[in-house]
Amino acid sequence: MSIVELGLFRNRFVLLKGCFFRVHSTASSALLLDEHEFSSIPTVQTDIADESNVSRNSSNFSRKCTLFPLLVRVFHSLSWKVAREIRFSKAVEKYGFSLSIYTFGIIIHIFELAGMKMEVHALLREIVCYYKEVNFDAFELLPTLLDLSNREARSVAVFEVLMRVFAESLMPENGVDVFVEAKKIGLEPNIFSCNFLLKCLAEAKRVEFVRSLFEEMKNSGPFPNVYTYTILVNFYCKGDFGQSGADISQAILAEMVKCGVSPTVVTYGAYIHGLCRVGDVESALDFLRNLRCRNEPLNSYCYNAVIHGFCRKGELYEAMGILEEMKKCRVSPDVHSYSILIDGFCKKGDVVKGLSLLEEMGVSKIRPSLVSYSMLLDGLCKSGQLKFALDLFHYIGASGYMHDQTAFNILIDGLCKHGDLDSAHRLLEEMIRNNLVPDVLNLLV
Repeated sequence: MSIVELGLFRNRFVLLKGCFFRVHSTASSALLLDEHEFSSIPTVQTDIADESNVSRNSSNFSRKCTLFPLLVRVFHSLSWKVAREIRFSKAVEKYGFSLSIYTFGIIIHIFELAGMKMEVHALLREIVCYYKEVNFDAFELLPTLLDLSNREARSVAVFEVLMRVFAESLMPENGVDVFVEAKKIGLEPNIFSCNFLLKCLAEAKRVEFVRSLFEEMKNSGPFPNVYTYTILVNFYCKGDFGQSGADISQAILAEMVKCGVSPTVVTYGAYIHGLCRVGDVESALDFLRNLRCRNEPLNSYCYNAVIHGFCRKGELYEAMGILEEMKKCRVSPDVHSYSILIDGFCKKGDVVKGLSLLEEMGVSKIRPSLVSYSMLLDGLCKSGQLKFALDLFHYIGASGYMHDQTAFNILIDGLCKHGDLDSAHRLLEEMIRNNLVPDVLNLLV
C-alpha cells in the first residue's frame, strides 16, 4: 500500500468518524464496510498526491500490501490480537518507515475512537520506544500521529496519552511539545495528564520546563488544581534551591489561597519539610502551630519533619517536646517519629534513652523497623557495649525479622574495632548463609 492509498483510507476513516461510536460495540455487524468497499473509494484530493494518481491507484490498492487488510480487520473487529499481528519495528523493517508510521497512526485513531485507551497507550509506547532506540527526532512524530493536518480527526485523547507515554519514557520535554501542539490547534489536555507530565518534569529536575508548563496552565488552561500546586511546592522544597526554594513555596501557598485552592496536608507537609531542610526549624514549628490553631489538616509527616529538624541541630529534648505535643494534639506518632529520636540520641551517645524510646514504642503498640534496631545496634557498638549489641542482634532475629546487610555490617565493624575477630568471622559466615553478599569491608575480616 502506498501513502496515497493510506491517504484514501484516512479520508474514508474521517468520514466514518461521526458514526463510529454508534457501531464500535457491534463492529462485526453488517453496518461496517466490507473490504471491497474500501477498494472502491471515490477519488479524493489529498495533501500527498494529485487527483489523477489517486484515481489510478485506488482500484487495486487493497491487493498490494498486507498492511491494508490489517487496517480493515482492525476496523471491523477492534481486536487487539489482530493489531498485534505485526509489531511496529517489524513493519518498518518490512514496509519502510513512512508507510508503517502512517498505518499505525490510523490504527491508533481507530482504537481511540472506540475508547480503547489502553490499546492506544501500548501502541504509542511501542512507537516512542522505537524512536528512542534509533535516535529519531521525536518532535517529527507529532504531525503524523496526532493528525494535525486533518481538523476532523483531531482528538485530545491521543494528545493526552502521548503526553503520558513521553513522560513515562523519560522524555518529558517531548511531552511538553505535545501539550504545546494541542494548545495551538485549540485542544486542552485534561488536568490529570498535565499534572502527570509536570510531576515527571519535576522528578527529572527540568526547572525551566516545570516553570513554563505551570505558567502555561495558569494562562490558558487547564487551570492548576491542588495537586498541581503540591507538585510545585514539593519540587522547590526538595530541589537544590536552598532558602529561595522555601521562599518560592511560600509564594505558591499564598497564590493557592488567593485562587481559592485549599492546600492539603500533603501540601503543608512538603512546605514544612522544605523549611526544616534549609535549617529554619523555628519557622517550620511556628507555621505548624499556626495551622493547628486554624484547625488545618496535620499528620505525623508534618511533625516528623520538625522532630528531625531539631535532632539535626542537636536539640534532642526540644525534639522530644514536639513528640509530646503531637500526642496532645491527637496526632499519633509513628515508627518514623520514634526512629528519628532513637537515631538522634544514639548518635549523641545516649543509648539508654534510645532503648527507653524502643520500650515506649512497644507500649504504644508500634512495631519497630529494622532501621530502628540498626540505629540502636550502631549506638551500642560505638559505646563499646558489644555484649548488649549481640544480645539485641539475636533478639531481633528471634522476633521474626530477617537481618539485612546493614545490621550485619554494623555489628561486624563494631566487633572488629574492639578486637573480637572470632565473633566477627562467625557473623560473616552467618551473613553468607543468609544469602547476603559481603562487601569489601566484610572481606577484610
